[in-house]
Amino acid sequence: MAVAPVNKFLTVAVPVAPGPQKLYEVPTGVSSILLFAQVSNVGIGASYPAVTFWHRRTSRSTGNFRDTRVIRDIQVPPNDAVVLIDGRLVLEKDAIKVDEIYVDAKQSGIVSVTGAVYDEPSGIVTVTTLTPHNFPVGQEITLSGLEFKCPSGTGITTTFFPDPQQSYVVDTIVNDVGISKTFSAVIGGAVGYEHTYVGNSVHTFVSAATSSIIAGGAYDHKFVRATDGAVIQGGDYNHTFVSAKTGAVKVTGGGNVTPTGATYDGATGLLVITANSHGLTDANTVGIITDGITFKCSMDGNATDHAYPRRSDPNYNAFNLGITTFTTNTFTVNVGISSIVNYNVSNASYIPTTGQLTLNIGNHSLKSGVTTTVQGAEYSPITGIMTVTIANHEYSAGERIKFDTESLRFSCTTGPDIKAYPRVNDYANNKWLPISNVTANTFEVQVLGPNGYPSTDISPHTWVNAVGDMKKGGESIKIATNSLTFTCDMDNHGSEHSYPRTTDPYYNTSIPIVSTTSDTITVNVGISSLVYHTPTDATYNPANGDLVVTIGSHKLMVGKNVKIATGSIGFTCDKDNNTVTKFYPRENKDPAYNTSVAVGATTLNTVTLQIGAQAGGLVAPLQMEFLASILENSTT
Repeated sequence: MAVAPVNKFLTVAVPVAPGPQKLYEVPTGVSSILLFAQVSNVGIGASYPAVTFWHRRTSRSTGNFRDTRVIRDIQVPPNDAVVLIDGRLVLEKDAIKVDEIYVDAKQSGIVSVTGAVYDEPSGIVTVTTLTPHNFPVGQEITLSGLEFKCPSGTGITTTFFPDPQQSYVVDTIVNDVGISKTFSAVIGGAVGYEHTYVGNSVHTFVSAATSSIIAGGAYDHKFVRATDGAVIQGGDYNHTFVSAKTGAVKVTGGGNVTPTGATYDGATGLLVITANSHGLTDANTVGIITDGITFKCSMDGNATDHAYPRRSDPNYNAFNLGITTFTTNTFTVNVGISSIVNYNVSNASYIPTTGQLTLNIGNHSLKSGVTTTVQGAEYSPITGIMTVTIANHEYSAGERIKFDTESLRFSCTTGPDIKAYPRVNDYANNKWLPISNVTANTFEVQVLGPNGYPSTDISPHTWVNAVGDMKKGGESIKIATNSLTFTCDMDNHGSEHSYPRTTDPYYNTSIPIVSTTSDTITVNVGISSLVYHTPTDATYNPANGDLVVTIGSHKLMVGKNVKIATGSIGFTCDKDNNTVTKFYPRENKDPAYNTSVAVGATTLNTVTLQIGAQAGGLVAPLQMEFLASILENSTT
């Protein structure tokens, strides 16, 4: 009588495909001992794929399982191997439990599959990928997670292929390497068994939780680095003449000249003044009265008027400037160069609730702003202009001021209550505003913003008092575009973000200095408060990962980031005939879970968010192979 062997040695050798992959399950009637296991790097070139290896024990009564990681994300060097098990790992299967071993691969070159056509007589599969696959003919590849439907009665026990895992060779490609999104491979025939690729499912929006789209936010920021010369002060900016005060040029010994035009060259410091038949020569000396000549400047995109000389300028109150050249209608004086000075940032901190950005720039002589109290104000709700009174203020046109929130109190005829401005949601709140029409004791400031007037309340406003401060900015700086890099806890500090972006308030414009120390400057770049949106509709394209969310009127812009509240958007899908609503993003499963998502496109009432494609399978170049030695012991 023949005797069945009690023990059997087994070698498991399979290619490692991207994503979770079951390598071995204990068969019925045996217990197993995993004696040895390794993963080899068989890729071409200097790739460093990584592998996670774990043991799974599943309860046969409940289906619940527990995963125990043996090793996590260990890199496999080129032309080398990593030993996962070098000893005994006992695996069991009985009426209560079943043991399995898994790997999860991370490697380069993974591409999502969006289509697959399988010709069962020839055994050829033609695969379409979401992005160019970069496979030449002859490239060894792995496929995973391709789902097919097969006719009933075929005896096929799984709808996902390949099963078991195998590697294949690219047979043909469509177009050239680098642009091709289609290739074919011989995977083996299944004569008589028609296979229909399932691929991506159609999602139907059901509902969304209130305030599930979250923009902005007071997230903790951590400084990473800065590019050289990130802080820019001064500079040879283009100046455009606006106007001049009557008698703006004071001639030494008597007389005044009123300019009708002027040009300023910041690189040379030369100011060329136009005044017809002025009668001056290089024997004369002159000076320019305070705020005598007004220019626009490209430092802020010519957005505001700036009057010179300011009290902070080198030749303020200087009335002995020599005339260097002259014509009948022009004369030239040197008022000082405006050269660019760059500062390197060694550290930075940002407080999103206040908008304060403090930059460590080393020793400097930059001047900070000053704080004062408004003594009176008149407000026109028709024009949006507020005339501010501060006795002997010594401010110049073009300088910028900022009011504390709700620091200015007015009464109006629409109600008995005294109202405080600017309110949190007002245009003027926490914003640097340029001043104009300056007199010795007053100046004007537009507080409703571009085209924001008339006010919604055009009744007369009567000044009551000030209960907070007004700040005047100090010297101005610019921060080079994308020069400051931070991480933030919007995505658990998982990615780096560079500022200022093109969408930020102080992109490519000047910022007044609020305060200084010997080696730091502080500027206000705007607060970042939470703004919530509630979707009323959504569409998801699983092929490209675009989620288009209808949120009503909004101010989100391309390049900004939002978060999607966990499990806040519900869809059904046609894989189960739309019978079950599933809520996304799912915890620790979906790419958009607990992280920031960039706004890719907008309309008046929608935003498009890239949340990741739903792969109808994956394909990757073969980079790793698994090898294990197993002893199976009969329990019968």
